[in-house]
Amino acid sequence: MKYTQILRNTSAVLSISRPRPCFMMTNNTFIFFRIPSSQLLQDALIQLRRKREEVLPDSTGVLVSDISNVYSGDSDKVNRLTIVKDLVNLPSKDDTQLTDEEVMSKFINSASQSDAVLPPSFQRRQIIPMGVPMLDLVRAHLKKPDTWQYPSAAALDIWCENRGISFESLDAMEVRHIRVGGTNEKTIENTNRWVKDKIIEDENEIPIGLVAMEVKTIKITVANLFAIQNAEPLSKIPLSETLEPGICPTGPTCTSPLRNDWIRIPVSIIIGNGITWALSVSLPIIKEDGQRFFVKCATSPELERLLENLPPLVGIGIKEAIYIVESTAPKLGLGDVTLNKFVEMETLMAMAGWLHKSRSRPALAFIMLGTPVNRICPNADGKWWMCFEDVPLAFQVHVLFDIKFIFIVTRLFNVLLREEIVPDPDSACMLSECRQREWLVWWSRWLVNTAVGLYVDQDAMKIAVTREDALHALKALKESGGYLDTIPHRVQLFVLLTEGTITLAEGGARYLHLERERAVRSYRIFQSEPIKSFEHLFKHGIDGSVLLNLRYGQYGYANINARKPIRTRDRLHLVFHSALPLTQLSFVPQDFTIMSLVAAFQRARRSFNEGMLEWARLHPELV
Repeated sequence: MKYTQILRNTSAVLSISRPRPCFMMTNNTFIFFRIPSSQLLQDALIQLRRKREEVLPDSTGVLVSDISNVYSGDSDKVNRLTIVKDLVNLPSKDDTQLTDEEVMSKFINSASQSDAVLPPSFQRRQIIPMGVPMLDLVRAHLKKPDTWQYPSAAALDIWCENRGISFESLDAMEVRHIRVGGTNEKTIENTNRWVKDKIIEDENEIPIGLVAMEVKTIKITVANLFAIQNAEPLSKIPLSETLEPGICPTGPTCTSPLRNDWIRIPVSIIIGNGITWALSVSLPIIKEDGQRFFVKCATSPELERLLENLPPLVGIGIKEAIYIVESTAPKLGLGDVTLNKFVEMETLMAMAGWLHKSRSRPALAFIMLGTPVNRICPNADGKWWMCFEDVPLAFQVHVLFDIKFIFIVTRLFNVLLREEIVPDPDSACMLSECRQREWLVWWSRWLVNTAVGLYVDQDAMKIAVTREDALHALKALKESGGYLDTIPHRVQLFVLLTEGTITLAEGGARYLHLERERAVRSYRIFQSEPIKSFEHLFKHGIDGSVLLNLRYGQYGYANINARKPIRTRDRLHLVFHSALPLTQLSFVPQDFTIMSLVAAFQRARRSFNEGMLEWARLHPELV
């Protein structure tokens, strides 16, 4: 079924060197400049090669820098209002009689599911510092054969085809709904198994260990909340539309009443990947004769089990969302729900080297995916109180896009950090004596453990100039509030891991031997922070023979110029540096015999082990 007709014929191709894009008007609708996914891939390949042909700067490790001040609250800049106004041709949302639903529907119909959609009023590099979204840089980078096999090319293509918001996204998605008090225990039990199966499918594509979550909330009064808490099951508690000042008792035997005020409660919890599946859990609020009522329901053990057994969670502003869920759940009849640990998206941004002063969702969406987001309809015409499946379709699509956005961007940060810190899977797996998938499961667990409980100190981040500054802005919280003064040990380790690394925005790692040497240093750092069930990956010693095999018999190259440009034919690969003491192994693949291999090893002054390892690394397609 087609939910809307996307304006597919308005796409155009933008050369990266072109200073300013053109745009089109169709049926009086202002259309952002569109760049097809196929063109973005070609642009990304060009940009990676160009970056690698440049001399590296003295200081590296920056993923996104502040090259222009186009993201701000100014009316002539890119912000949440101007994005939507331009895309749907609104003079001003406040000057029209359009409802939130009408604005959101026009926005979705004007966007694109697969193309990048950029504002025409700015040069592309002002919106996206690298000229192409990070999603396309990752896709181009992983095209080479000598890198990690996860995520697959097919998965990356699916992410690219689903980078934007569209009514058509519902065609390929299975969305299940749980209504608290209205869905029976057996159905919730079956849904719990279904969720576990879907999470396993996502993890099989690339191990991440995180589940995307969004929580929609509404305001009720403190008096309403305690009335719900003290009500009997199946009672209907009217919800106040205005705040009545005064104090309210917290229960029949209350000795310390609270001042009546507004308080937020969760009404819908949504998890999933936003591409193939999603689950919503909605609280029972009904409307009769214009009055809203909360229906008190008995606690569901199966629902408690489903929520508490979720893997670690990730989202934007998720700390506050989880606090709202956990602090109000017992009063609302959901039981004493304790959700798993969580990671803030902003923490991942700082870890990855995001030095752009704007960390807003519009900036994140453009730079990571090349797509606009609508953040000017947060109230959904006051309909968030409804069960999620009853909310107007435009708002459902908007929330499911948010889930997809978190799902894809989280995976991109995982890959970007991996390709920066451990760009050579051969050396990592050789030291740990394991296959790629097992190592990546450990890597994701380690990354999550590092990020959990870290938050961005906004004052410190505002003055951050280097990658190390950004990492030092990550702080742990005091129990009494505020940040701890000391730098967490895991942040100190991460600073060591990223010292001298090259991000994908800088063209990615260049020289094979230097990265294999870095793998030894990283291995020893990882050894100092063991993770339960993965100790066997870092129990091995590193003696002289292991080092010689890692170096393919090379020696004495610690001081070679790592900033030197790459001008060889295979410019995206990790290459041999021209200053290495021994020449690169020369071998004709068609002349494949043991004797020819041994002769090639002797000419290159390699032992048999060193030669075989180098040959296998140079010709992964023959192994």
